[in-house]
Amino acid sequence: MSAPQGPKPSGRAEPQFDAIAADYAYYRRALPGTRLYLSHMHRSIADALGPLKPGARVLDLMSGHGDLAEEMAAWQGCDVVAVDISEAILKENRCRLLACGDALQLPFPDRSFDGVIVCGGFHHLRIETLGACLAEILRVLKGNGALSFFEPCDDFVAAALLRKFFYARLEYLGDRADEIVFYRPGLAQTLQAAGFQDVRVRPFGWAGYALLSQTDAAAFLRPFARSPWFAKSLIGMEKVWAKLPLLNRTAFGAIGSGRKPPET
Repeated sequence: MSAPQGPKPSGRAEPQFDAIAADYAYYRRALPGTRLYLSHMHRSIADALGPLKPGARVLDLMSGHGDLAEEMAAWQGCDVVAVDISEAILKENRCRLLACGDALQLPFPDRSFDGVIVCGGFHHLRIETLGACLAEILRVLKGNGALSFFEPCDDFVAAALLRKFFYARLEYLGDRADEIVFYRPGLAQTLQAAGFQDVRVRPFGWAGYALLSQTDAAAFLRPFARSPWFAKSLIGMEKVWAKLPLLNRTAFGAIGSGRKPPET
């Protein structure tokens, strides 16, 4: 079963995403360490969204190959609709409900979803279009519906240096030098300014993120991702670091969430 198809996407599509679709999905699924770490990230996004009622509908926006959508449906027992602007990457998406659509012009009526999830999609926008995307998310959310997401952030100097290194060399993989650079305090302020309530942004992603989540882009990282034991060790270490006031500031990213105000 497929979700309703919207108009042909306009504006944000990058041809690189179509070109890398198969490799992107393959390395994130084939390497045990990468798969385990991304599942850990996905679980954190699901937890940030909060509990859902039976029969809830969730939108996985900028879904990519759809593993977050699959896991979310299994964990929460909800219907998840996966949306992406790239038709090629949707062919790698195994979610039951699929729609090709632009994050700036979603092909759904107002108040269609109880929740919206995003894993690393916002930074692929440009700063001048982020507000329009957040407005679309608010439009399709029901009153008191929640948004949760992961995004890379440059609060830690090492993250900023890695971004400059990778983005100067890996534009053919879909990243661009003019993508949004997030910082955790500013990210929270952006959500609040867009109209979200109960906004929370917390550090996420340390050594595990650096070594295991970028294997589609960097071949030299793939040996680290072949060992499930190594991945589990890094995930365990990250859970400890997240609780330490100084070390948690060295995170490479953030888990964020916010809620649409109740309808009156």
